[in-house]
Amino acid sequence: MSALYFQKELVLIVGGFIDIVIIISYTINPLAMANSTNAASGLTRILVYFNVAIILIFFLTNGEGIWLTQL
Repeated sequence: MSALYFQKELVLIVGGFIDIVIIISYTINPLAMANSTNAASGLTRILVYFNVAIILIFFLTNGEGIWLTQL
C-alpha cells in the first residue's frame, strides 16, 4: 500500500480489487478461509477487517495527508 503514494483513488481501486479476489477465493473453497465449520462467518470477518483498514487508509489520505502532518 505504501507504493500507492497515498492517492485516494488508487487506495479504493486496489481495495476493491482485493475484495473481489477474496470473494472469488471464497467461492472456490469456502472452508479454507474459515477457522470453523461456518464458512460465512469467516468471509464476513475477513471482509470487515480488510474494509475497515481500507476506510482508515482512505481517511488518512483525505486532504493530502493533512492529518498525518498535524500529528
